[in-house]
Amino acid sequence: MSRATQVVGTPATLAARSTNSQESQRVSAHKCQPRKVSGRDQVELQRLRAPTAGLNAKSYRATARGRRSAVRPMAALADDFAADVVEAEADQAVFWDKLQCVDFHDPNAPEIFTKSLKETGFAVLVTHPLTPGLVDDVYSEWRDFLTKCAESPELREKYYFDKEKQDGYFPMDVAEKAKGASVKDIKQYYQLYFPDGKYPSDDVSNNARQLYDEMHSLGKTLLQWIDDYMDPEVKKKLPCTLVDSLSYPDTMLRVLHYPAYDDADQPLGAVRAAAHEDINLITVLPSGSSRGLEVFSKEDECWYEVPCRTQSIVVNIGDMLQEMTDGDYVATTHRVVKKEDKIGGPDRMSVPCFMHPYPDVYLSKRYPTSQDFLMERLRELGVI
Repeated sequence: MSRATQVVGTPATLAARSTNSQESQRVSAHKCQPRKVSGRDQVELQRLRAPTAGLNAKSYRATARGRRSAVRPMAALADDFAADVVEAEADQAVFWDKLQCVDFHDPNAPEIFTKSLKETGFAVLVTHPLTPGLVDDVYSEWRDFLTKCAESPELREKYYFDKEKQDGYFPMDVAEKAKGASVKDIKQYYQLYFPDGKYPSDDVSNNARQLYDEMHSLGKTLLQWIDDYMDPEVKKKLPCTLVDSLSYPDTMLRVLHYPAYDDADQPLGAVRAAAHEDINLITVLPSGSSRGLEVFSKEDECWYEVPCRTQSIVVNIGDMLQEMTDGDYVATTHRVVKKEDKIGGPDRMSVPCFMHPYPDVYLSKRYPTSQDFLMERLRELGVI
């Protein structure tokens, strides 16, 4: 099968309604309610398996009548992702209509990816070059390790984070809180910098090292795509290309564990990760071990759940890219909440890789260096 026949399309496209399709099926989904998440109603989401490629929802509906074709591998991947997409009311569907499911290997992937990133603040890779199974291996190994750190005073002390370097183990009682939030997030995590950070070699394998290298390489490619498709007027104002600004030793891999918890035992308003924007250029985020990631659409003024599909990768814009481009690329507001169901288990693992520029890279008049911006945000997060 040639790459030209593979499917790239929006979740709205791939989950288009078709009452006449024998392949459509009933999938439970939550209806998005403006400005809130709780109290969502159950709706029926019917989907048709990919007879058309690269069309938006309107074009899909216009051509889907009577057209059928064999199910393609990429179609199945994108369709699986689309099956869990939160379906908005018709007047709120703009967000998901613009979001693209991107095949990393498709010749048009760079353009499709950057368009989605520009219009929605994030994009989804349903195929990618990371080693199959590596993310799951890291989740399994580090879930056990972080649980031991929480239970063992010796391990806690051995790997406790360095306030100056910001690497090491962050227990739940010192976890960050989102900018403007009054309570800490319900999470524990380990921050990794390479090649010289505090890696717990005595207690874990080198899987996380390998994952970092692969994700950093992927992030470099994605930044090159953004460079290639950036507005020339915006691009000429940058101090250097994004890919040249990317720093290997300053990019950070965070292994996150959101433990299971009872709401009654937590402070009022506490969630796994309160609404926030990331600090860095872009974040490369493999699918978590269970549901919970939500993104805020400023246009629709409501939260959308990001489908939790194994092997997919979410990429979102961070504040530094927004600052460097003077708002041409807008940082994505997102959060992590506890879901009532137990899909994937009651806890949640996640491994975001935050792509950071070198400390002396110029951002703006307000922030002459990225280090100035970083220090301000770390103080706001309460970790320094």
